[in-house]
Amino acid sequence: CDSQVYGAEITSIAYSATAKLIHRDVSLPERLEEKGERRKEVSIHRDGKSMPDQRAIFVATSMLDWDYRRNLRFNVCQKNGCRLSFSKWDDTILYGVRAVVIASSLPSSKLQAGEIGFDHAQFQEKAWEKDDYNWKRKVFKVKFDTAFKEVPRVACGFSALDCCGGAARFKVSSSNITKLGFDAVVATWDDTEIFWCRPTWIAHVGKLATL
Repeated sequence: CDSQVYGAEITSIAYSATAKLIHRDVSLPERLEEKGERRKEVSIHRDGKSMPDQRAIFVATSMLDWDYRRNLRFNVCQKNGCRLSFSKWDDTILYGVRAVVIASSLPSSKLQAGEIGFDHAQFQEKAWEKDDYNWKRKVFKVKFDTAFKEVPRVACGFSALDCCGGAARFKVSSSNITKLGFDAVVATWDDTEIFWCRPTWIAHVGKLATL
């Protein structure tokens, strides 16, 4: 349509055929256009196959289509282990949302995943910091439940966002990765104003094939 993309970053997540990982792409089944809060739930199961024992599950948005003239306020979350809930509120109009879901029965010494589940007030309490490139950043410390034996690879995403209308310029990334944890960085620039978001992450070690 009339979308203009000025920049993008792609994060790849790797796995092996024997890694006991299940990957799903789950899409919002219909538009959410009415004003106010609206919600739709979708099954994660596919082809009769259920997700494995969920020692680690990663949910992140992989596609968004919305009316940019309005605020962007949406949430994607796991429900009861087998469903995803897509929701929006206020005047947001969602034409389409797709989320990637990765679940694993690998031990925590090999793979861990999680989310930074703060609310609006907790997000606002954290001050924005400016870097040398005039980006505004908020940095959140993440500690692994179990320390890895080597420094893991970490991929970050987001599963919820509340930002002003117009251009949505932001990214979620990782830095200062160690065996014990890492920094999750929420960054934005120009006139974009983020009121809240939910970063998600997945960390793994070992020799893995490219996804």
